[in-house]
This record gives sequence, C-alpha cells and structure tokens, in this order.
Amino acid sequence: IGIENESLRNADVVVCAYRFLESYAVSHGTRDVRVIYNVINTDQMAVKDDYALHSPPTAVVVGRQYLKKDPRPVLHAVSKIPELHCVLIGDGPYHEELKRLADELGIAERCEFMRSVANEVLCRTLKDYDILISVNDVGGVSKVDLEAAHVGLPVITNAHHIERQPEVLEENCL
Repeated sequence: IGIENESLRNADVVVCAYRFLESYAVSHGTRDVRVIYNVINTDQMAVKDDYALHSPPTAVVVGRQYLKKDPRPVLHAVSKIPELHCVLIGDGPYHEELKRLADELGIAERCEFMRSVANEVLCRTLKDYDILISVNDVGGVSKVDLEAAHVGLPVITNAHHIERQPEVLEENCL
C-alpha cells in the first residue's frame, strides 16, 4: 500500500478505465485523473438495423461467470419467460453450476453455453441478438456493454452497488 500511495501521489497523471475509480485515485493524492474507457472494436461491428424479435427471441449474456458477474438471476428470469432463448458466453467458477441450474429450472434446451467467442466474431454478431443482458457488480461499464450500445443492441443491466446506473450508458439502458 505504501508504494501505491506514493505512486498515486507523485504521478503526473493517472488514467482510469472507469469514472467510479476517480475518487479512489484522488483520495490517494492524485492531482490529475483522466478517464479513458476501454477501446472497442468498431472496425468489426455491424449496426443493428432490424428490431423485430427473432423467433425465438434471443438474449445474450457475455462475461466472466463469478461472484461479481453472476448470471444465475438471468437464468431464473429466463425460466419465467416462455420461448426466450439465452446464449451465455463466458467462463469462470460458476460455468458448470450454471449448466446444472438451467437443467434444474427446465430451460437447458433454451440455453446455449459457450466458454468463449473471439471478440471480432462477437462484434460482428451482436446485431443478431434481440437484447444483451449484462450483470456487473464490479462497477463501471463492461466492454461488451459499450460494444452492444455502439451497434444499437438494447442493453439491460443491474443497478450497481457503487453507482446507481452504469456510467456512459446512463441514458441508454434499462
């Protein structure tokens, strides 16, 4: 912690990937804090131009599957929405448990689990989903949320414990 405080206090500038981290840097003596968000792959993105629901409607959930990005509530919601198909892209300590939960909830046939997808493929195909569901208790806004918003894909996310709504998307998501 000593070296961290010393570094933050003496840095010419500290760059944060999220706005919610600014207060941390300032509280440790940083004089100049700048926010530069994650870069998104706009060269590979195709804009969503059709908002008619697919048959079946399809939601995509992208991200690490662990405590701070736990998609289990999404599976419970899917179990209450007949016909909704859900694609979960990600890996982590909850991956196998999520598959078991889908089976227990009787929705395994409506859920597709993919451990990873290359970013350029994801960017090209985001437009093909009906909605992106983002779970994030870390703070800030995830890269995939930025990518989805950029292509025009509707985003649903949780209220963050650190901030009421995810930064950048305040006016553009539920």
